[in-house]
Amino acid sequence: MGASSSTDQVSNEQKELESQAASTGSLALLQKAFSKLADSHSNSIPLTSLQRCFSLSCENTRCEGTEVPNCFVGLLDNLGLSITDLLFVTHKEGISWVEFLRGCIRWCSLMPASSSLNIMFRVIAMSAEKAGSPLKLQFESNDVDSKTSGSISPLEMSMILWACWMMSRSSRILKPFEEKENVCLPDVNHLVLSAVVSCVEIGSDFDVCNFNVLGLDVELSAGKIVMWVLRTVPNLADCFS
Repeated sequence: MGASSSTDQVSNEQKELESQAASTGSLALLQKAFSKLADSHSNSIPLTSLQRCFSLSCENTRCEGTEVPNCFVGLLDNLGLSITDLLFVTHKEGISWVEFLRGCIRWCSLMPASSSLNIMFRVIAMSAEKAGSPLKLQFESNDVDSKTSGSISPLEMSMILWACWMMSRSSRILKPFEEKENVCLPDVNHLVLSAVVSCVEIGSDFDVCNFNVLGLDVELSAGKIVMWVLRTVPNLADCFS
């Protein structure tokens, strides 16, 4: 038997990707999204449209009792670009159905929770870097789910939790922001405090009642943060699904 033609190879890949998407229950949703977003002439999604779908740009963010840093808005502004850069083929103007499936499966397929977390950390790290406020996170390889190392501050932990909350609050792929919104962020100080207590040696003079997430000068190692997330908020990376 001879080698399959390129057309057969594409067809086989499409069948395999569709089967994977169906196994997660997301195939119908992705078909609906592609139909809505694709250009009728090229039968592909314009790259700018896909970036806009994943965009979380906000006019203003606030959180009662906590000052939201200015750099958080910049991080949100770059999320759509970071997601498409990391998960999709972005060297051309249009995303085909197969490329769309391949990219979406990377972040909504059945995989270990730690792998999903690594993807989430990588997307947020890319967004922060594009915004000019890089995090101290490193990644072992160019694989999208490669192991995360380095550290983050409690304030950066707050921003990660807020970003995940915003990504999970609605279906970005079917309901992109038509205009910038004003967003009231949830109070995540209790979660950040839990992470700090779990990841850092705390002295006996630490005043829990007067905990100030913005002023606490400690670094939380990425490895310990991953373990804390898996124990405390194991569904955090579901914001990508």
